[in-house]
Amino acid sequence: MEHGSGIREKDTITIKVQVTQQIPGWTTQGVHTLTLSEDGQYLVGEYFSGGEKGPLKFKKAGK
Repeated sequence: MEHGSGIREKDTITIKVQVTQQIPGWTTQGVHTLTLSEDGQYLVGEYFSGGEKGPLKFKKAGK
């Protein structure tokens, strides 16, 4: 579980996140940079935390 706050510039959001329920050995904070897909169904981007980075992709929930 995590929460955060950030900024939106056009179709991109950058969020500073804080983990509220840590997985042992995992970092407790980071940054997510996500861009809305052209079809509006996904947020796609990267996470940066603990000196590491990797891909993120979230699908729009609901109808």
